[in-house]
Amino acid sequence: MLEDTILLLKFKHGHAQALERIYQKYKTELLSLATAMTHDKDIAEDVLQDVFVSFVRSAKSLNLRTSLRWYLTTAVANRVRNVRRSKHHKIRSLDNLEQITADRHMRPEQRAMTTEEFGMIRNALGQLPELQREVVTLRIHSRMSFKVIAKLQDV
Repeated sequence: MLEDTILLLKFKHGHAQALERIYQKYKTELLSLATAMTHDKDIAEDVLQDVFVSFVRSAKSLNLRTSLRWYLTTAVANRVRNVRRSKHHKIRSLDNLEQITADRHMRPEQRAMTTEEFGMIRNALGQLPELQREVVTLRIHSRMSFKVIAKLQDV
C-alpha cells in the first residue's frame, strides 16, 4: 500500500519508471480478471491496454479514494462491461472454459475428470444472469468482498 502511494506520486509527477512498475505489479492479476470475465485473451489484452491508456491520460487529475489495486480492478471490470455493450465486440461464451485452464501435462483420467468438472461449472455459471456471473468472477479472481462488488455494480 505504501509502495503504491509512492508510485502514484511519482507517476503523477511524470516518472515513467513508476508507471512501468505499476504495470508490472498488476498486469498479471488484471489480465487474469479480464480473461475470466471475457473468456477471450485477445479482448482481455485490449481491455488491459485501454485501462492503462485511460490511467495515463488521467494522471494529473487522478485522486484515488481506494487503493490503486482496487481502482485498477474496478477499471478493468467497468471496461469489460463497456465492451459487452459494444456492437463491435462479442465476448465468447463459456464453451472454452476448459481450454483456458486445462493442463496439458495431466494424465488422461485427470484430464477427463477436470473436463467434466469444468463442464458442470460452465453449465452452472451459464444459468446465472450476467451480473451474477460477474460477481462470482470478481470474487474468485480478484478476491473482492461482496460489499465492494455491490458498490462496483451499484446494487
